[in-house]
Amino acid sequence: MAPSRNGMVLKPHFHKDWQRRVATWFNQPARKIRRRKARQAKARRHSQEGGPDHRHFCGSEEAEQVHGVPADQRAAAEGVPLQTHPLPQEALGPQEGRQFC
Repeated sequence: MAPSRNGMVLKPHFHKDWQRRVATWFNQPARKIRRRKARQAKARRHSQEGGPDHRHFCGSEEAEQVHGVPADQRAAAEGVPLQTHPLPQEALGPQEGRQFC
């Protein structure tokens, strides 16, 4: 009779090299540390480059588009300038400020 769903494995023969045949998560803590270090290194690399950042263009006179939908790319190719929204002078919270960036 074959094992059904979440039942116990009948007559288990685990004398073989079972570590290669079973998906294990023994290296999970090490992978977590490795991913974190890679993220930090990438952030350090990008902060030194001074590459395109959405905060750099927010409120500038000439909006520079890093990624866009095909319609905006077509308009930019035809020479239509992108519209910039003037920022209000009063202080904005994080929710209100997102609409201008």
